[in-house]
Amino acid sequence: MTPAAGGRIGGFVMEAIARFIDSVADGAPLLADAQDGLRVTRVLTAIEEAAATGKIITLADGV
Repeated sequence: MTPAAGGRIGGFVMEAIARFIDSVADGAPLLADAQDGLRVTRVLTAIEEAAATGKIITLADGV
C-alpha cells in the first residue's frame, strides 16, 4: 500500500520509516542505504533517457 486517504501513509513507506528508526535506536540493519538509493536513481534516469531518445543507455560498472 502507498499513501492512503486522509494523508495517512502505509505499506512500504511505513516499513521503511520503521526500519530506519529501528536502525537508529537499536542498530538494526537498514533495508537500503544511500548508495542503494543512488544506484536506483541512476537506473531510473537511464530508463527515462532511453525512453525519450530510443537509444541504449549503458551504465558504469557497479551501478
